[in-house]
Amino acid sequence: MNLTKPMIECLKEIDHYRDYPSYWKPKTREKLEALGLVEDRNKDARYAPASYQLTQAGKDYLYSIKAA
Repeated sequence: MNLTKPMIECLKEIDHYRDYPSYWKPKTREKLEALGLVEDRNKDARYAPASYQLTQAGKDYLYSIKAA
């Protein structure tokens, strides 16, 4: 999987935050979410604002970039 530079930067930024808000880089984050690298951790909670975190696939992808 080849991601663009803005997508990789957004992935790294999401990794640094515990609760990444939905209004920061929304288009790039949505693309990462469609690829399964990012998920909304409050998707099942009622009345909770969306906050995003990396999935295990996202963590593995970041690790593979750092290792290369």
